[in-house]
Amino acid sequence: MLTSLTLRNFKCFDSQDFPLSIVTLLTGQNGMGKSSLIQALLLLRQSHKAGSLRNGLLLDGEYVELGTGADVLYDGAHGPGADQITFELTFAEGSAMSFSFDALPRSNVLPLVTSSTEAGDVSSLLGSLDGSAPRTALPGFQYLAAERMGPRAVHPYSVHRVEHRGELGADGAHVVAFLDEHHSHRVHLQMQHPEAASDSLRDQVAAWLAEVSPGIRLNTQAFRALSRSSLEISFTSGKATSRQMRPTGVGFGVSYALPVIVALLAGLKGDLILLENPDAHLHPRGQAAMGTLVALAGASGVQVICESHSDHFLNGLRIAVKQRKLDAGQLGIFYFSRTNDGERIRHSVAAPVVDNDGRISAWPDGFFDQFDRAMMELL
Repeated sequence: MLTSLTLRNFKCFDSQDFPLSIVTLLTGQNGMGKSSLIQALLLLRQSHKAGSLRNGLLLDGEYVELGTGADVLYDGAHGPGADQITFELTFAEGSAMSFSFDALPRSNVLPLVTSSTEAGDVSSLLGSLDGSAPRTALPGFQYLAAERMGPRAVHPYSVHRVEHRGELGADGAHVVAFLDEHHSHRVHLQMQHPEAASDSLRDQVAAWLAEVSPGIRLNTQAFRALSRSSLEISFTSGKATSRQMRPTGVGFGVSYALPVIVALLAGLKGDLILLENPDAHLHPRGQAAMGTLVALAGASGVQVICESHSDHFLNGLRIAVKQRKLDAGQLGIFYFSRTNDGERIRHSVAAPVVDNDGRISAWPDGFFDQFDRAMMELL
């Protein structure tokens, strides 16, 4: 488990420490720096996977494309090391690592200047990010971007990515093939939905997806020889069952929620899942249910770092704490904002604390207060 991440001279932050919890929520208005935390981890992972981290940071790769050193160096960097970007990480077992890179303004590979690790080499420490540690089941990392694949009549099937690497893809493109391949995977007890037919991944996904779209049923098929997979959706209500439909006839909410639910339910203790807008395209009830599922994943030992703008998602997390499904100390919140000190724009991060009853210690200006503002106007 990652316990902290420090960013120095990276994008909008001159120096910012992020103590990380088993479940960490990133929120704030658009353009405030939330994605920078996730992007830092993705840069390290994509550079490590490409074999370049020992020499430099790969800015354009499998997960993110951030341009050149000029695009990611903090605009107000000054003093010693002003041309360097530094990432520092610590882990629950006491190990730590730091990397400093020369932010060459016209290069998309930033040369490694210095690095240090404690209690292991880079490969073993990055196992938490890379999934390279010995596994008995599914890989230990998933990342789902805000821009995910919408409804499709046919989905891709990559044997290498689905069967060997166990990846859903950043856009969730491989979720249908993944679900078909790993349908019998047993979901951790703490994440199991009480109304699911069994503890299998397929039945648990259907039960949790019913929180988003009641009565939904899924049927997956894989055509390995054609490198394609398909998904058919039907709905039940009482004794009535609809005909099977393609995802293109159902809408965006199901297609956007499916990879998030699969990633969480397939998670094992020690895994790391990065989620951008897990509640996108969902009805408020579905948003709250997604918050509950994230909390249950955290309680089962899966570390989740997610970005969300939804107060319903936040309340799903808070209610899970109040119901003792997740310890209050296992939930961390960062609220990102921006100010002007008279000379330049400054980005700041507040950390409201949730108590055992789900109450929040402080509500910074702009922190999920729009409902109250609208009610004041209406009243």
